[in-house]
Amino acid sequence: MALLLGIWAAVAGLGLVDSIVLPAPWSVARAVAGIFRDRMVVDVALTLGRVFAALAIAGALGIPLGLFLGYRKRWYQMVEGPLHALRSIPASALFPLFLIIAGVGETSIVALAAYPSLLVILVNTVTGAALANKRRLYQAKLF
Repeated sequence: MALLLGIWAAVAGLGLVDSIVLPAPWSVARAVAGIFRDRMVVDVALTLGRVFAALAIAGALGIPLGLFLGYRKRWYQMVEGPLHALRSIPASALFPLFLIIAGVGETSIVALAAYPSLLVILVNTVTGAALANKRRLYQAKLF
C-alpha cells in the first residue's frame, strides 16, 4: 500500500499525468477533509433526524396498539397471522409501494424506516403485555 501511494505521489509530483486525470494524494486528502467538514455533518444530521422520526412514529403507534392487543387476546389472535406475514416482507421490497403512497421525498423515507420498527415494537409490546404479572395488573387497576 505504501509503495502504491509512493508511486502515485511520484507520478503526480513529476507531472507525468495531468492533475485532472490523476490528482496528487495531498489534493485528494484535502478534498476528502473538505467533504467531511462541509457535507458529512449535514448528511449525518439528516440521517439521524430520519431515524429518530421513524422511531418516534413507530413508538407512538406500536406501544399503545401493542398494549391494547396484549390485553385483548382474542383481538390479537385475529391479527396475529397477517401481522407476522407483514413482518416477513422486507421493507426494501415495499419501497415502490411507499413511493406510490407517500410520494417521493422525506415522507416515504421516514415511513419506510418506521414500518419494520413499528412491527418489532408492536410484537414485543404485545408479548410483554401478555406476559405481565396478573397481580401487578390488579394493583395497577386499584391505583
